[in-house]
Amino acid sequence: MSQVKQASIEMRSRRRGTPPLLLAVLCIAGGLLSNSPLQAQQRSVSPAPGDTSVLEISPRGALLRSFALPGWGQMYARAPGRGAVYFGFEAASLWMVYKTSRQLTASRQRDRWVREVNDTPDEPPSPLTRSRAQQFEDWVTLAVTVALFSGADAYVTAQLSDFTDQVRVRPAAGNSLEVGFGLQVGGVR
Repeated sequence: MSQVKQASIEMRSRRRGTPPLLLAVLCIAGGLLSNSPLQAQQRSVSPAPGDTSVLEISPRGALLRSFALPGWGQMYARAPGRGAVYFGFEAASLWMVYKTSRQLTASRQRDRWVREVNDTPDEPPSPLTRSRAQQFEDWVTLAVTVALFSGADAYVTAQLSDFTDQVRVRPAAGNSLEVGFGLQVGGVR
């Protein structure tokens, strides 16, 4: 009887497939194949003084958005490719948290059933249950880490969003480059 129940648990876990892997690959491919130029390649036009039509990118806003939904902060900071990658990684890791949680629950039910059948209430968890618990902890740790890295990346991206305005590189006479930079002093650039 225990072999039948164990086989049915194993069959249920095999039927789930790998949608998170497919989702992660699609999100990464979408981010890499997007036709938007890289942040350093975008040419920006400085707004006229007093023009409020161009919104400033707030690093704090990008950070909070990215903590709420990884990838949203990067989209806000005009880095959609990276936003898609962070969203894909977070979606895949949260899917694995869900999947390992279900596997851990099934393993604990199996252990409970074995203890009831064998009348051994003090039996420690099986190696399978300990392994499932470790996998669950690993996936939760990865999901939290991705969310933290996403927030940090969104903050830095927002901080550097006007970097192209501050640093200029132009070709000069011959085979040389002319590098210039601007510093904000007293609110005037």
